[in-house]
Amino acid sequence: MLTGCMPSEPKNESAEQHKKISTPAAQYQQQFEQWKRTQDPQLIAEYETFFQSKVKQVPTLYELTLNSHPLNAECQQHRFSLPPKKLWSNLVAPLQLIEQLQQEGYFAHYKIISVYRSREANNCVHGAKGSKHLTNFAVDFRTYNENKQHYADTQKIEQQLCKFWRGHGKQHAMGFGVYGKQRFHIDTQAYRTWGIGFKAVSSK
Repeated sequence: MLTGCMPSEPKNESAEQHKKISTPAAQYQQQFEQWKRTQDPQLIAEYETFFQSKVKQVPTLYELTLNSHPLNAECQQHRFSLPPKKLWSNLVAPLQLIEQLQQEGYFAHYKIISVYRSREANNCVHGAKGSKHLTNFAVDFRTYNENKQHYADTQKIEQQLCKFWRGHGKQHAMGFGVYGKQRFHIDTQAYRTWGIGFKAVSSK
């Protein structure tokens, strides 16, 4: 059980293990195109361009609306969703923080795997009742090396990011989740950390 940035048993994960992890990208893309056709074209275009002057690497609309967590058949309708306009600006600080981590060399590349979730979508993935995804303040992402492959040493990546959280997390009000297999959560709503199963551990 991972407990965020608190001490845990050593673990070793090989690059080969990561290769076994597959994402149904084609299926998601098809769902995205279907979802997009049901949306207001002007509104989704506005959301996609909203971040252009705020971050250097503007996420695609696909990334900004994706919920890649496992969903059963009844919940597939929540694979993609657009947050209310009043919540758009909430995502700026988390995206800027992830960019800062990349620029400072904590990882070479990253891929966003979940951002905003409606209450219904959050229930579908058994998210925390007070999840920051509900207010568009949170980003789940994966880390990759220079070749856009998973790092061979997962423990090292986790330790480096935990070091940043300990040293600079308070000034960013950084919430940091460690989900294993180089999957992480970042928000900027409170200084805290947790691991798999949303097991919160005091950062004090």
